[in-house]
This record gives sequence, C-alpha cells and structure tokens, in this order.
Amino acid sequence: MELAYFRVLLAGVWLTDHSLPHRGNLWVWPGTHLRSGRFLAERGPDALCLDEMAPGPYPPVELGDLVQVTGTAGSVLLAHYLLGHNIGDHVGDERRETVYYRLLADGHRERWRD
Repeated sequence: MELAYFRVLLAGVWLTDHSLPHRGNLWVWPGTHLRSGRFLAERGPDALCLDEMAPGPYPPVELGDLVQVTGTAGSVLLAHYLLGHNIGDHVGDERRETVYYRLLADGHRERWRD
C-alpha cells in the first residue's frame, strides 16, 4: 500500500489575510485526529487497507462541528496529519494565498506501523 498521504505534520503559512470568515479559509474538525488515532489503535495499522475505509484513507469516525481557521498574513498553522480538514467557501473578491507543507519525519516510511 502506498502511504504517501500519511505524514506527520501539516504546516500552513498564510501569505494573505484570512481573518474574515468565508474567504476561502481552511475548515477543521477539532478532535478528529484523536478519534482517528483511537480507531487505528483499536484495529491496528492494517485497518487502513479495510473496505470500511472506502472511499478514501480516512477512518470512519464522528466528525463533529466544523471550525473555520482564521489568521493574519504570516500566521502559521501546525496540525496533526489525522486532523480532518477541508477548504471553505469564498464569498469575497480578494485573492487568498496559503503555502502548505506536509512534513515527514526521517524514517517514517520504515516504521509507520509502530
């Protein structure tokens, strides 16, 4: 199984202002990283290959309420790789720019099952 999407940390740097809601802000589901972690701890790493994971690599956990992430230009977001997240709506005319990095620890591919 290719695990390119399983990283250690998501880092985002806002190049433009994201302090107003509904301007293409990132949305997150707080706590999903913990619920996903419990799911994987209970079933083991091979649960990532089970049919119950379809249609994607996301554990079937309760998402909860969405929260928009806001911040000024230059703000940095650090998030666990299992935190549920998605893009949001954009009702303004201004352009928004963010640079995202998916950071991977040395040796992660060799020991991801641990």
